[in-house]
Amino acid sequence: MSNEITSLITDTPEERYQLAVQLSRKAISTILPDPESRKKMYPEYIGDARNIAHASEVVAIHFHTISQANDFWKDK
Repeated sequence: MSNEITSLITDTPEERYQLAVQLSRKAISTILPDPESRKKMYPEYIGDARNIAHASEVVAIHFHTISQANDFWKDK
């Protein structure tokens, strides 16, 4: 999967999940565009289980959005 997101349409649930992860990562790099800043913050956040749980929630929200979009387009 390339870095550019051109569509939310996917063929499989696995592709939906990978796209959800990609959307989550892209949001972080958009909010914090400097890679060095992200690298400095990483150890502080990765050690907290609440942050991992929250990241999973964000991916789940993206997955749900992508799934809804695919179901919408499938019916058209």
